[in-house]
Amino acid sequence: VDLTAESEGKAPLQIAREHGRTQIFALLRSKLAAMNS
Repeated sequence: VDLTAESEGKAPLQIAREHGRTQIFALLRSKLAAMNS
């Protein structure tokens, strides 16, 4: 993923918020997968 391309016209805070949300969802998915296995 090219962050510089995504950041065009976006506020750094918004990018950080979206990135953080993505990490949280990835963490939740891995936890769910661990519980289901």
